Amino acid sequence: MGVSGDLDRVLVVDDEEPVRRMIARMVTSGGEWDCETAADAAEARMLLARRGFSLVICDVNMPGESGTDL
Repeated sequence: MGVSGDLDRVLVVDDEEPVRRMIARMVTSGGEWDCETAADAAEARMLLARRGFSLVICDVNMPGESGTDL
């Protein structure tokens, strides 16, 4: 848990929606993490600009901007 007692936040970035859902479910199953998802690098950048994340899990091979570029 974060210093303030809030859940640490994870961002999952993947162009495949079923993969995003599965990873988010795995991340949140223990109750220690909050999770948000993004379908591409542009959406991820928007979320990253709005708030901080403790961890980003990102697909490397995505259409458009790759996870490596992100």
